Amino acid sequence: LDPDEDVQVQVTFQATADEDYDSKLAIWVDGVQGEPAMDGTAQGCSSYLLTGQSCVPGINTVDLQTVFEEQFFTRTLEDAIALAGRLDVRVFSEADQIFHFGPVLVKERGVGSSQPASPTGSPPEFGVTENLRLTNPKAVPCKVQLS
Repeated sequence: LDPDEDVQVQVTFQATADEDYDSKLAIWVDGVQGEPAMDGTAQGCSSYLLTGQSCVPGINTVDLQTVFEEQFFTRTLEDAIALAGRLDVRVFSEADQIFHFGPVLVKERGVGSSQPASPTGSPPEFGVTENLRLTNPKAVPCKVQLS
């Protein structure tokens, strides 16, 4: 560089995997001699550490005990029934990769259909709602679509 001249240097980070990267950038000034500095660089050389983290959006699909943390989680449906001692168990079966809601009362449609009476006097509830935990362990947001 000529005296009082500056130049812009562009550095491009191209990630190839979902991981952390770092690289040392050294700027050498020709004609300056001397002993190496404490950081291992020669005199007349300035070094900078460049770091980058590549991120791929994602949802935890490996730790299924976290996804189904409010339900029984067993190897098989039969194991859950044996453990609970009844058939109406909501369980995730790891071997079958199935979430089982258990028996659910069908809502009848039409006028004049008879519904079972509730002990509280309120209309019976139909259907079963369960909470599943979707977790984003990554450093970037992601869009999720359930179908």
